[in-house]
This record gives sequence, structure tokens and C-alpha cells, in this order.
Amino acid sequence: MGVPAFFRWLSLKYPKVLRDVIELVGPYDQQQGDFISIDPTEPNPNGREFDNLYLDMNGIIHPCTHPEDRPPPTTEEEMFEEVFRYIDRLIYMIRPRKLLYLAVDGVAPRAKINQQRSRRFRAAKEAEEKHKEMLRIREEWKKQGLRVPECDPNRKPFDSNVITPGTPFMMNLSEALKKFIEDRVAHDPAYNRISIIYSDASVPGEGEHKIAEFIRTQRAQEDYDPNTSHVLYGLDADLIMLALATHELNFYVLRERVFPSPQQSDRKMMSLEAQDSKNEENSGIQNAAATGARNSFQLLSIDVLRECLEAEFMEPLEIGFEMESSSRPQKLEFDLERVIDDFVFLCFFVGNDFLPHLPSLDIREGAIDYLIELYKKLVPRIGYLSDEKGEIHFGRVRLFLNELAATEEYIFQKRKWEEERKQRQQEERETENKHSETQNDTRKLSRTQEVSENKKVEENLKEFDNAQNFAVAESLKKRLNTLNSTEQSSCTNESIDNVNVDQSTSEKVVLDDIVEEEEEEEEEQEEQELSQVEYILELSDQQVKEQFEKELKERLYKKKVVDSVEDTVRLGEQGWKERYYESKFHWSSQSETTERKREELAYKYFEGLLWVMRYYYRGCVSWTWYFPYHYAPFASDLAACPFEAESVQYERGKPFKPLEQLMAVLPPSSAKDVLPECLTKLMVDPHSELKPFYPDDFAIDLEGKRFVWQGVALLPFVDASLLENAVRNAEENLTLEEKQRNSIGETILATNRNTLLGEFISQLSVPKDSSHRASIAAASEKIRVQLNLFGRLTRMDTTNSHVIQAYYYLPAMKQEHLPRVLPNATYPLPQLEQREKYSITDGQTGWKAAWFGPLGFLAKKMISDRQSKEDNWNRGSRKGESSISTQRNWQPSGINTQHFVLDANIPTSTVAGHPQVVQNLSPSTGPMSYVSSAAPFFINNHHIQTNMPFPIHPSVQQAQIEFLQQMQQSMKRNRPEEKKNLSQKRAKR
Repeated sequence: MGVPAFFRWLSLKYPKVLRDVIELVGPYDQQQGDFISIDPTEPNPNGREFDNLYLDMNGIIHPCTHPEDRPPPTTEEEMFEEVFRYIDRLIYMIRPRKLLYLAVDGVAPRAKINQQRSRRFRAAKEAEEKHKEMLRIREEWKKQGLRVPECDPNRKPFDSNVITPGTPFMMNLSEALKKFIEDRVAHDPAYNRISIIYSDASVPGEGEHKIAEFIRTQRAQEDYDPNTSHVLYGLDADLIMLALATHELNFYVLRERVFPSPQQSDRKMMSLEAQDSKNEENSGIQNAAATGARNSFQLLSIDVLRECLEAEFMEPLEIGFEMESSSRPQKLEFDLERVIDDFVFLCFFVGNDFLPHLPSLDIREGAIDYLIELYKKLVPRIGYLSDEKGEIHFGRVRLFLNELAATEEYIFQKRKWEEERKQRQQEERETENKHSETQNDTRKLSRTQEVSENKKVEENLKEFDNAQNFAVAESLKKRLNTLNSTEQSSCTNESIDNVNVDQSTSEKVVLDDIVEEEEEEEEEQEEQELSQVEYILELSDQQVKEQFEKELKERLYKKKVVDSVEDTVRLGEQGWKERYYESKFHWSSQSETTERKREELAYKYFEGLLWVMRYYYRGCVSWTWYFPYHYAPFASDLAACPFEAESVQYERGKPFKPLEQLMAVLPPSSAKDVLPECLTKLMVDPHSELKPFYPDDFAIDLEGKRFVWQGVALLPFVDASLLENAVRNAEENLTLEEKQRNSIGETILATNRNTLLGEFISQLSVPKDSSHRASIAAASEKIRVQLNLFGRLTRMDTTNSHVIQAYYYLPAMKQEHLPRVLPNATYPLPQLEQREKYSITDGQTGWKAAWFGPLGFLAKKMISDRQSKEDNWNRGSRKGESSISTQRNWQPSGINTQHFVLDANIPTSTVAGHPQVVQNLSPSTGPMSYVSSAAPFFINNHHIQTNMPFPIHPSVQQAQIEFLQQMQQSMKRNRPEEKKNLSQKRAKR
């Protein structure tokens, strides 16, 4: 799933889930060049307090080591300082009260390594192309006599591929971060009152999944506080899916604000395809300046997103369940938790880090909107795709895919038509540009001819003037011989001048103007030719360097854009499926084994979907499994595959060692600086059995895309057994430092010695033998008593008298992760207004560019058909109208959409004889809020039913009446008329 594309879809579909973060006033001292320490007891400027802050560190390391918006640091020390400043900025912004968790990407599962390999080989190839283009520009500038930036031939540019577990860079960064944590815990008040957990690159697992596993194990403990608030920082879109999968209510995702706010998005919109594609190339390194401007961060509220999903799905599904109730043995009810799990699962079809997206589903064409509408249509008939444990019913998934397969050919045909339309528009623009250029050339040519003719006329006039003047002079001479008068001579000379002036004055004026214009044009042309040279010559050294970098970046970007791509598959035309498999997989359409291969491909894809779902909900079920193809099957082939989850048995396996992963993902150009020489030789030696996995060049299949980074890198899949054998045979030749880099590390917990947890850890004995750390770890109950932190600890030796550290181990899972809101959780107050809910339900929000794609068009049509069917459905005739179909177990300070909330300053005791009628919702904060659970109201088509079988306080009753009147007015709305008005407003725009 494209990261910027998904965030753009989310910000336009549900704009209220994102809000700008208010940073502290003046935390950064410009003179000292560092942040100012803060008092953590001061109120958070963002309006609420947060318990735990989790940092996906790779989203910090990348922008700090090779930023896109400023000169990069030149040394490792400068890079580490940028990382420290960035962490400080996030800490001062969020101010966690209990825990800071720093997670660096360790060795990833085999399923992720294939994508990492593709990214790193691409990065090496792009670095080589960048170096060649840089040399080419330098030579061109030198030939033009321009200054070129000074370049140190011995200094190598920073290779971002070293941000991989097992490299010397990551080992040095780990040691620097440990010292940073120790220093901050000892001296900074923002750090010394909380606990800090640090999991570096030596601990296996992706950073965000380490964090998700930590949260799952915490909430699985008996005494876990379900109202704990979490803030997760990171750049990947899968953080949103992980946050939804936890089913925690108080969860936020923090990231840089890459796109303009929803209010600005309509005014400031560049080409979506070009912008998103360019951002997707740098999606892993998007950043704001580490010490830069304020208000450049956004918080994505998972609770508001849950509320948006509820508004999106509840009414259509409830109506669908009611309409299908006669044909079902058991009536289904709306369950938001199941809807959320199904939504997460459906997004996997659009693309993720482990599987390619289906050929018919592209997020830029409205794929998510289409899947949502298809879900609303089918779930009332087939049931939810997931169960209460987060397991997927693949029989229902096949029915879902069968519906998608019915429109697959149409999607390809519509996509082809859209591409042809864009191509025609592009050709028309090019034709118009050529026509305008031709007109300009014609004007120049006619101007040149006119000037040439004027010159000939001028020469003829001069000859004529000379001849005429000579004849006149001869006649005058004869007359002068007979005239001796001075006056006559004077008059004669005057008449001669008048004759010459009368004959040539007008022509000479025109010719003078033409000559002047020609001289001005020549001067302008010379100025244009010299302007670039003079501009660069007048620049300072720093400005020359910036100009050079700008031209280099522009040239590299142009190289990555392909004007036309030959489409050999021609999806949508007759025989498209056979051509696809023959072109992408080299499977002959006439072969008897092709059908079996297609079934195997579909089966492996289903295996991948099951693996990904369990990875997000349970953790890594297999370290060795991976999808062994570059392309995905069609939805029609998946629908025909008889897959059942019970038949899959994953081999747990074990993760790669760091050096093994380095050999699996790095190209030889990057590996020679970070791998032992004996292993690097195996990658380049033509006689090595590993050499086929490291091609000197590789093809990129653009799949009809215009941008190179959207293509598929056709790299061979690495043989894991060969890698393991190679590293095992080389272990005896490794140095002590290389052996340390190849070892598996442990997670560390640090806190100030004066905290309750610090006092507890200080009482533990330090083990003499490090191999028994886990076996003698402290019991988790003792940690829970102090901080509601579950886990096991083993004390470490530390030299700082203010800091206490321990090895931290996750507690045992006493029960599986339940994808459901925990009991006693407090539901936050709703944030959506009724009109916003109507906009979501009516399909008036969404990624506006997607509606022009084939999937967006289908989604829009399905919304129109569904609304038409709902209008014909008599909601008043629905069975069981006096009962509420979606009763949620609302706890204190929560509200049910089927109830109404009243603000009143009256205690519960004022309602005599009815102690259960009014419940205090939030007695500790501000005005008391009360909920009347015995007086539900039901929103039907155009009326409200109320049932109040008991006396209540007059002030409460008056508030109820006013509230119901407001709701009644808001429900008296003519949707067709509103849509008509909306269309008129859009037309005016």
C-alpha cells in the first residue's frame, strides 16, 4: 500500500481523524543550538495527557542521516546528534507520563526481507546513476566555463543501506543511544520520571511490530488498565492498521504533516499522480527539519477513525441485516469490532510489505472505496469475514472475491480507456505546444523575410535617390549658368533638399525602427545565453553548490519518468489472463501444468493473507515463510481456489542472524563496506554458488506505470540455506567485533534510581553469568504493583549513580490477544457531528481524484444504487423496532449513539426513587455529564420515538425535550434536495 496515497485517502475521506499538534513555545534555543529542558508537571499544550510514547526509530534515523530538505550531516557524530534532537522534540511535544519505548528495526521475517532486498538494490542502482549524472553535469559546466562545486574525491556519500541490522553504523548508533538515554534519565526532568525501554537493531523484529507485541502482551494481563493512552510515532501506513488491530480506544499515531490540511487541499493541489508517486519513492524518508518549524506534526486519532468507520458501515449494514433477516436462520447484528478487523484485512488486498496487490486493485483508482462499498453489499448476505478471535473465514472471502472477479474485466477495460484518454490529452497538449511553437517560428520567418525585403527596398531607394539627385543636379547646373541672382541660388538649393526629403523620409523612418528592433532582439538573445553563465559566476560557493544540486535533482527525476510504456499484456482485451501469466510468470497457456501452477499461486497468496493477518494480531507465526512470486494472481483465480485456513501449518523457524540478513538484502556495492571480506567475496566471485543472487544489473517491470519507482524489481529470491551455510563456515574467521555484530541482543529498561521502579530494580542482584539472565528474572507481579508495567527484569551493571538499568523480557501471555475493547474501558466522547456522519454515509467524502478512476466510478455507482434501495425500503416496517440492535456496553464517561447525553449540574440523589435513572459519567472533570439509559430514542426515516416510563428531574426533562426537538429538526432533511443544492454549489465553483 502506498504510504502517501493511503494518508491522502484517509485525510480526505475522514478529515477529522487528523489534527495538528501544538508544540511547546520556545523549546529550542537558537543560540545554544539545542532544546531547553521542560517541567513535565506543566500541562500539555495539546489538551490532554498521554501515558506511553512509542517511537519507531527507523522513521527518525532515515530523515536525520540523509534529509531531503537541507544539507546532510557529514559525520556519524553529527547524524547521532540530529537523532537525539529529534527524540527530544517528540518527548517535549507529547510529554509521556509513564513510558517511552524506542524500537529500532531488527532482523525482519523472511516475508519482509524480499521487499528490503528490492529497496536496497534499487538504492544502490540509483546511487550509481546519480554519481554518473553528477560527473556529466560537472563536465558540461566546465566546458561552459562555469564554476563547479568543490568535491572531495576521497569522501564517499552516505549510503543509506547501512541502516540495516548488523552494520558497524547501527552498532555505533546503538551505543550512542544508550549513552543518550543514560544522560537524559540522569539530568532531564522530561525523562527522569518515566521508564524507558530500548530495543535496538540486535533484537529481532521490525520496530513497529515489537511495539505492537508489547501492547498486546500488556493488555492480555489481568490487571491491565484499559484506559491507558498510547502515542505511536512512525511514517508507515501500517502503523494505522496495527493501532486498529489492538482495539485500544486511547490510541494516536503521530507523524509529520506531509500533505496540506483538508481546508487547503482543494486550493493547493498539484498533480496527484505525480505528487503521490514522487512521495512514495521517498516514503521511508519523509521528514520535517529535525529542528525546524512548528506545527509540522499531526496526530491521527484512532478513536475518531473508529467513529468514522462506525458512521461508514453501521446504517447500511443494519438495513442490510434487516432486509436479509428472512433468509437467514440467525439474525446478524452490527459489531464495530468485527467491522474494524474486516477493514484491516481488506486493506491487505491493496498492498502491503509482504504481498503484491491484486492487479485489479489500485489505491489511486479508488480501490479502498470500492472494497468498502462491496463489503456493505455482501456482508449482510455472507456474514463478517472475521470472527471474535480475529481469524478469517476464507470461504466467505472467496465469495467476496467472486463478486470482485465479476467486475475484473470491466476494471481493466475502464483503466485502459482512462489511460488512452490521458494519452490523448497529453498528445493534444503536445500538439498545441508544437502548433504555438510553429506559429512563433512562422512569425519569426515572416519577420525575417520582411526585414530582408525592406533592406532591398532601401537599397533600391538609395540607387533611385542617387540617380534622381544626379539628374536634378545636372539640370540645376545648366540653370545656374543662366541665373546669377543670390536669391535664386538660395531658393534652388532649398528646393533640392525638399525633393530629397519628400521622397525618402517615410521609408527611412520605418527602416530605422526595424533595425532598432533587430538590434534589441539580438541583445536579448545574447543576454539569455549569458544570463545562466553570469548568474552562476556571480553566486557564492554555497549557492553554486545548491544550484548544482537542484539541476542534478531535476535531471534524475526526469530520468525516472517514462513517457510511454509498451503494454504487452493488454489487460481487458481478449486473452488478457493468458497473456498475463505468460508474460509475468512465463507459463505457457497451452501447458497442462499451467492450471496447477495458477492454483498453487492462489494458494500461496491465501497463505500470505493468513500469515499477514496473524502477524498483525498475534505476532510472527513463521520467520521463514515468504511469498515466492513477484506478482499476485487475479481475483477470479483466488475465488476458484479451495483454500481453508485449517490446512495451513506454518513452520515457526528462527530469524536470520544479522550477517545472514545483510547478505540477503544488500547489493555487493554496499556489502563490501559492512560485511567481512570472506563473505563479500562469495557475492562477487563468478564461481561462487551465491553469485546468481547478486546480478550486476536487473530489470524493472513498470507494469504500465510512468514512474520507475512504481515498477517491480525482478531480482532472484535468495536461498536461505546457502546463506546460513556460508555464514556458518565463515564464523571461525570472524573478528571479535564481527561476532558481536552477528549476535542476538536483548531489550533494556532504564529509569532514574529515585523512582519506585528504580528502587525495586536496585534491590535485585546482578547475575554473575549472563546466560542465566532470563531464568532469574524478577516476577512480573512486582513490577505491576508499582507502575502497571508487566514483564520480567534482570539487573544490569551501571556506572551512573543516578540511573538504574535492567534487561527487560515480555511477560507470558496468559490469554490470546482478543480483538475487542476490554471491559471497563472508558469510551471517549463522540467527535463527529451529525452532518459529518451523513456525509460519510452518503458517500459525499472521499479521495476526489479516485472518483475518476475505474474503481472510484464503480464505488460511486454502488453508493447511488444502495441509497436508492434504502429509500425504497420502509424503515418503519423493520422488525423489532422497539429494541436496539447495537447495544454497546458503555462504561462511565462513555455514550451510546442510541442514547442522548445531557450536561447538568445535579447529583444523582435528586432523582428520588430512581437511583439507576441518571448515572454520573465523569465526576472528576468539569461539569457532570449524565446519561439516561432508560430513555432511549430511535431515529427512523423522519421521526423520533421516545419512551420515558418514569418521572425525572424537571431540568433534565427540559434538556431532553430541547435535545429531541433539535434532533427532530435535523432529521427533517430532504436528501435529494440537499444533493441538488450541493451539485449547484459545485457547479458554481
